[in-house]
Amino acid sequence: MTRYKQSDPELRTKTWERLRTQVLLENPKCAECMRLFDMGIITRPQDAVIVHHIIPRSVRPDLTFDRDNLEGLCFDHHEQKHPERRRPKEADKPDFGMRVEKV
Repeated sequence: MTRYKQSDPELRTKTWERLRTQVLLENPKCAECMRLFDMGIITRPQDAVIVHHIIPRSVRPDLTFDRDNLEGLCFDHHEQKHPERRRPKEADKPDFGMRVEKV
């Protein structure tokens, strides 16, 4: 069962679920973390939790189910590749110069 929200009906199919599972089983660690690990930049690669389309589906919709166009990423690296989808964190919210104190 999918534990993430998918806005596109194509990504709610059994075909996608099987492919997504295959990608994450074949490469359980984040592809970007592994690149950094291989370069000696990080010491602990994160688990892959999101399957990312290397060439965006908006550019090449025909590659939606192409295994060679998919890679597993951790949440942080997926957010880096898609800053437009990033959820605002507490630190990113505007301050407006007001402080809230608990009473």
